[in-house]
Amino acid sequence: MKKLISLVLALCMACMLIPALADDINVTGEWYLKIMKMGDQEMDAAALGFTATLSLSENGTAVFGMIGEPQTGTWTLDGDTITVTIDDSPASGPVTADSLTIEADGQVMVFTREATQAITMADPKPAETAEEFYGEWTCAFVEMDGTIMNLSAMGLVYPNVTLGDGTVEFIAGEDDLFGTIFNMLGLQSSFEDGVLKIVATVEGANATGTAQMLQDGMLKFSLDNEGTTLILYYTRVQAAEEPAA
Repeated sequence: MKKLISLVLALCMACMLIPALADDINVTGEWYLKIMKMGDQEMDAAALGFTATLSLSENGTAVFGMIGEPQTGTWTLDGDTITVTIDDSPASGPVTADSLTIEADGQVMVFTREATQAITMADPKPAETAEEFYGEWTCAFVEMDGTIMNLSAMGLVYPNVTLGDGTVEFIAGEDDLFGTIFNMLGLQSSFEDGVLKIVATVEGANATGTAQMLQDGMLKFSLDNEGTTLILYYTRVQAAEEPAA
């Protein structure tokens, strides 16, 4: 009888331990940014083009990578609450087997185990004539440190650009500082080796760049000014059809 009672107690103890074991979450490994929240605004990382990762090691090291060099810090776990500290700035939130949320200064980042696919562009192709570039183009994507981001998903608008016979003109609005500044450089172009070579003509300015056609018909516009490189991707603005007679 004592053996039977001992066996029943052992089974009961095992059943009590099952939930505890299920709650023992392994948070180490790779996490991928899924959602970003700032105030009432929520943004999908995949739609934006962000491919941020959070790597948690068993020794308590955390590595966060998004744009630029990865940042290294630490992480701790208290129950189902994780705290990640990067540059002496802690961010905490709930963690499960499938999602990890951290919040700091009103900004929330939600990570999952599912990798986010980066936005990629078609390969460049040499243009046969300069006229292939002529016309108005709408900016759709911007590239920063190798990451290509969707401007409309970010709620940002860069000015259109018009390319002509040796001319480069940004269509800047009244309060458009970006377009105004680049128009002040007096950019001009020349057709060489299938691309447009772009240079500034204003005295003292040393901006240079290129405009390349891509295989899918988009335009890659690169401009280097004072060591800072700006890469924009444009789609062609289609001319309005003439009304039927």
